[in-house]
Amino acid sequence: MVNDCGILHRDISVGNILAVCTGPGPDGLHGLLIDLDSAIRTDGVERTARAERSGTLPYMSIANLENLDEDRTALDDWESLLYVVCWLATFGIRSEDRRSLDESLSISLWNTNEVDAAKAKRGHMDDSRIFEGKIVTAFQPRYELLEDFAIGLHQMLFQHPDCEGALFDPRENKKPSMLGLKKKNPLPKVDPLVRRSKHVDTIINNLMGFLAEAENVAKDRFNK
Repeated sequence: MVNDCGILHRDISVGNILAVCTGPGPDGLHGLLIDLDSAIRTDGVERTARAERSGTLPYMSIANLENLDEDRTALDDWESLLYVVCWLATFGIRSEDRRSLDESLSISLWNTNEVDAAKAKRGHMDDSRIFEGKIVTAFQPRYELLEDFAIGLHQMLFQHPDCEGALFDPRENKKPSMLGLKKKNPLPKVDPLVRRSKHVDTIINNLMGFLAEAENVAKDRFNK
């Protein structure tokens, strides 16, 4: 959307993604983003963070939840996509697969309030071990194909080698208490989410390549 239209959507969510069938087979199935009420242009006009937060709570990027004083980039939309994938794989896509939001699942913390959701996401996204142990393990078996997809998105968005430092809130010298983890390392001088903004183009290129590979895997699975 950034490349084709020059805008950030800023509200990637389950309700704003449609599946459109234009023909037979996997090549005839396409995704369509709707609802551009929160969208902003990327040509320098209206690009900086607004005073109000935008988006749908479970899928909002960490920077958006915390209203960080940083320009929003396409990585915020990609981050929201990761959360959509995790949410659907956990709570189900089809009506017969739906799980209750009241279940005791770590991902349910994303749907509490902006402060707690941001803390929970910083904790869950901190490293691959926590992400897979807290989030991916709760995916329903029916959606096993989404496990590798979610892990790949997470690695590219949060494990970039030039964005070192723990994801715990740099304004606090601790992990979210809900995870029961302690960090002995000193506070990072720069929030990794801020540092990540300096590598947007590289990360997006990697994400686009990964998405193309995932599309081929999905088509192969469909044709079997």
